[in-house]
Amino acid sequence: MSEYKCTDCGKYKQPDRTKFSPGDTVTFSMTRATGRDTARSMLKTGKIEQIDGDIITVKVARLGAKEVHRSRLYPEDAPGALTYALMGSCKCDFKKVEA
Repeated sequence: MSEYKCTDCGKYKQPDRTKFSPGDTVTFSMTRATGRDTARSMLKTGKIEQIDGDIITVKVARLGAKEVHRSRLYPEDAPGALTYALMGSCKCDFKKVEA
């Protein structure tokens, strides 16, 4: 996870989702309704089987193949969406471009 942590601001850099390829191990969040007004969110790990534009087919154990949008996937070693929500995302690269 250290490759994702910015040395300047201490926040986490977003992963480059354009570099996904078949065979990569990725994680994503899945939400399932458990009742009329309750839901359960789970973190799933799987391997990329196929890439069709922004829709990526991920094979998940005991669930089979799931189609997931590229923006919802994270490399296995990257922090998840909750970490970015709590800690914030690094914007240092944007600041360097503007300067």
